[in-house]
Amino acid sequence: MAQSTETSFGVTGRQAFAGVAGLAIAAGTHHAGHAQATRAETARGMVFEDLDGSARRTASARGLAGVMVSNGRDVVKTDAEGRFEIGIRAGDAVFVIKPSGYMTPVDPATQLPRLSYLYVPQGTPSAPAFRFVGIALTGALPESIDFALRKQDEPTRFEALLFTDTQPESLAEVGYIRDDVVVTTAGIDAAFGITHGDVMFDDLSYYDRYNRIVGTIGLPWYNCCGNHDMNLEAADNVFSRETFKRVFGARYHAFQYAGATVFVLDNVAYLGTDATRPNGFGKYIGAFGADQLGFVRNVLAQVPRDSLVVFSHHIPLKTLAGTDAGTANTDTREFLTAISTHSNTVSFSGHTHTNEHWYFGAAEGYTGGGTHHHHVLAAVSGSWWSGPGLFNANQISLYAMM
Repeated sequence: MAQSTETSFGVTGRQAFAGVAGLAIAAGTHHAGHAQATRAETARGMVFEDLDGSARRTASARGLAGVMVSNGRDVVKTDAEGRFEIGIRAGDAVFVIKPSGYMTPVDPATQLPRLSYLYVPQGTPSAPAFRFVGIALTGALPESIDFALRKQDEPTRFEALLFTDTQPESLAEVGYIRDDVVVTTAGIDAAFGITHGDVMFDDLSYYDRYNRIVGTIGLPWYNCCGNHDMNLEAADNVFSRETFKRVFGARYHAFQYAGATVFVLDNVAYLGTDATRPNGFGKYIGAFGADQLGFVRNVLAQVPRDSLVVFSHHIPLKTLAGTDAGTANTDTREFLTAISTHSNTVSFSGHTHTNEHWYFGAAEGYTGGGTHHHHVLAAVSGSWWSGPGLFNANQISLYAMM
């Protein structure tokens, strides 16, 4: 039996209310790229208005000024002509942070936003041999990395659809998502959807079919990395997202909608393959890491302090489900400290297949004023697609005020 929970989520002034449904690793170990120390280069490009829907920049294209672009650490803004320059290292993704009132292109079959450029000049390394396809070599930097944006209307009160742990282990379970989740949610009047990790259950070959099914909901759809979305053959965290990045782009990023800023983050850090464990699949811990928290700070520095800020990630900031490093010990205090510049914040996670609400204040490191509300979302797959009440979809209403 399918279950959907709908509620109201209003945020104004210094209040954040939602009623829906550490091991910290050293700086550099949660690097988003391919190597810990690579030669820095400069990426150049343009953010332009897509007037004809082609997403191609013409000689007469109008650049958009003041749009944020990031490499996963630094954040720059486009100049008066829509141009930008930013440092880049092999393995980085350069991505545009969609501003309010605009939208990036989406894949017509999957509705996945196309907002990043992966710079992997040598491609995914051939050793170790990954079971699932990684990233093809991109070669040298292009002369210009361009991002198209088209105008769209964005009401300040809007709906969003939140999934977590869809986690199909077989094609039959991919079918369950189609027959239960998509049938129930298709046609919902929402602005976008986000899946909070464990999109798959280790078999990443199902991404294409899954994404096409979720695409029929008809919403732009964003995806967080989960521990079951990793290339488990990877020797370390740096190479643990090769297939995920090939399919979805940057492993973490942000976008804005109607004055709200939404972060799609990755707080699963892989410790690398382990020959002593079944199939050699190693352990992971919860951690945002220094680079990602720096990215969060750099974006928030450009965002009004009283505006709504939403964070989506996989491993909870806190949970009743356990205390092991892979369940609960994300770098929560560091995260809360990083976001304390803003008072209207809320975060969502998954991972534990539980439904929990937590409220953090100054004692936990959140000094932005008021409380930070963290919601551990009920899993789409419920108890791993077994028993009654198979899934939960979380629909929320957001009210963003500048």
